[in-house]
Amino acid sequence: MRIIEVATSGTIGTPLMGPVSTVTCELSNRFAARGHEVTLVDFRSEGGRSLLHPAIRVVELTPPPPPGAGAASGAAPSRASAIYQSWSRSYRFAHQLAGRIDLSQADVVHMHSPELGFLLQRLQGIRGAYTAHTPVWSLPQSGSDNATGVGAKRKPSWRGQLYSRLVTGIEQKLIRSASLTVGLGSYLKNAMPTASVATIPNGVDFSSWSPLDKASARRSLNIDPEDFVAVFTGRIAHVKGVDVLLSAIRLLAGKIPNLKVFVIGSLSGSFDGRDSFTDPYASAMVEAARGLPVSFLGFINNRDARFRQYVAAADISVVPSRLEPQGLVVLESLAMGTPVIGSNTGGIPDMVTPDVGYLFPPGDPVALAACIRDAFESPQQLQNKHLAARARIEAAYSWDSVADRYLTAFAKTLESRREQPGALPAVAPSV
Repeated sequence: MRIIEVATSGTIGTPLMGPVSTVTCELSNRFAARGHEVTLVDFRSEGGRSLLHPAIRVVELTPPPPPGAGAASGAAPSRASAIYQSWSRSYRFAHQLAGRIDLSQADVVHMHSPELGFLLQRLQGIRGAYTAHTPVWSLPQSGSDNATGVGAKRKPSWRGQLYSRLVTGIEQKLIRSASLTVGLGSYLKNAMPTASVATIPNGVDFSSWSPLDKASARRSLNIDPEDFVAVFTGRIAHVKGVDVLLSAIRLLAGKIPNLKVFVIGSLSGSFDGRDSFTDPYASAMVEAARGLPVSFLGFINNRDARFRQYVAAADISVVPSRLEPQGLVVLESLAMGTPVIGSNTGGIPDMVTPDVGYLFPPGDPVALAACIRDAFESPQQLQNKHLAARARIEAAYSWDSVADRYLTAFAKTLESRREQPGALPAVAPSV
């Protein structure tokens, strides 16, 4: 097959990849390794793409100018500015794409961004494959969020609510029009039963995420062997539930005297921002953690040896997200043999079964505290979960098996188009 992967991050194949870019890279590499003709179209990269398969053809587009002085000075961009930048990048990409590559020769145009996917449909007539990485509107909403004070989410303005409804409608339109949409969990197919949706979770590279010796990892990080260690890795953002974790730790004060919690994540509230500025929510979390056995370590790239040492040194990995389409950190933790305490949302319960971890209702710090205490008070049970963790996900979540499922779905879509004279091709006339 001739597969075109489109992305706007400018990082695909570089060490600076975020979660979605990592997925794009892993899939592209495996498609190419299986002999398919893969072209990656991305904005120009500032560094080499050393993590890409050598057979992949790379077409680089010219990115838009960097943000204005406000963002460059370290101040957090406003929501309006961030929205404008996202759509501006997608529009610039869509505008340049047709002049750089013959889309009509593609069997599959694979899109990963709702803004870009929508624009490619409207401006270029592309009816390709779309992976819905973060369709939080399709996730069942939890009614058990007990957050108050600094942890409570500020109610969006009427403009924010209007924009949220707009982008939801745009993504739903994209899904209805795409020749194939991939959801990371069954929730998307349930939300849009009449669309062409296949459920394929993200995978993990088991050669990179291998168990490390816990004692050695603790020595390297100066963590006491007797400490009971929990680790959180992710954006310091409301949706990730850091305040839920802190509330749970406060409930456990004095009950687990040797408890240590390490929070790894950018204080900007987004992956791309790193620690260049401090998000108000992140600032509130750092303040709320005063007096608790919690250390904020800032951004550490998940390819960094220290990142993996912290996961290996932990007794448990905590994923308290309010909404989580899947959560690569769950797979990374389990691949390293670290049991997971995760909220019961999105794709997390598919991965965190009772033999490898614990589930609790999203937004419920009391239930999370109970899980942490249960893990601490049941060391043999926790050890059994540790031993079962990697085997639990090896069969279903390797990138090789995930790539094969994508290729099967692509092939079925192509066959369907050939058998149905009226079906939309990968690239249709512009609308």
